Amino acid sequence: MSDRIIPAWSEPDGMPYRPSNGTEGCFFFDGLCSNCAFDKAMNGTKDEDDCGPEDLCELIARSMAFDVQDADYPKEWIWKDGEPTCTKYWPMDGEPKRERCAHTPDMFPREIDAVQQGEVKARLQASAAVTKARLKAKRVQP
Repeated sequence: MSDRIIPAWSEPDGMPYRPSNGTEGCFFFDGLCSNCAFDKAMNGTKDEDDCGPEDLCELIARSMAFDVQDADYPKEWIWKDGEPTCTKYWPMDGEPKRERCAHTPDMFPREIDAVQQGEVKARLQASAAVTKARLKAKRVQP
């Protein structure tokens, strides 16, 4: 989110976010939508008149058309760490931002070096070979 956005209040994490006025909405759009790969008109990579439905983010229109309590209001616009955010946000120069479930434990370290990657690949290949051999041995020959 832009450093310029300082909401007057904050909601608990996960609560729906809706700008309280046009100015706040403009700051939200400027901080996220104008830098998001999902909306080519907002990020300036295409003229709005040249955009098809696949070039526009439907969240903006849905945020204005529906009330926060409506099932069609964007569930991607939420409060997180005291700031409004969009879980669909994908920076134009980076990887998509994917929210992880807070209840899902890490199964593997996030960063492993090339040697470890080679070891993991070798173990997976060996495991696949063992499984294949077991399945072949269990087959009933006519």
